Amino acid sequence: MNHVCLAYFPRSPDERGQTIEEHIIRGLEFLEEMYLERGFAEYLVRLAKYFKVELSLTESRNAIYASYIFHDLGKISKEYQEKKSGFSGHEIISAYWVMEHGSQLALGKMLYHVALAIYLH
Repeated sequence: MNHVCLAYFPRSPDERGQTIEEHIIRGLEFLEEMYLERGFAEYLVRLAKYFKVELSLTESRNAIYASYIFHDLGKISKEYQEKKSGFSGHEIISAYWVMEHGSQLALGKMLYHVALAIYLH
């Protein structure tokens, strides 16, 4: 049986909802166009320097991408998929997963910041 996880469920019979995969792909396109192409990663590097934190452009970009890619990971939970409506709390699951597996994401010193951004979204 092929199961598709939805990020957003249809609100009416005319809508089809949005899969987690579609949500990530569309969101990354938006992120790149609205933030990265406009220098947001560079801004974070400058902001970090203000707080006396050395942050490379690569680390900044990795943190931005990871924050977006994993922010709705908790929506793959059985509870959310069966409830088919809003699921406050999915951000806690998402942040927890990032903390547990973050060492594999090459986030370095940005791991806690990414987890916090996900938790607070």
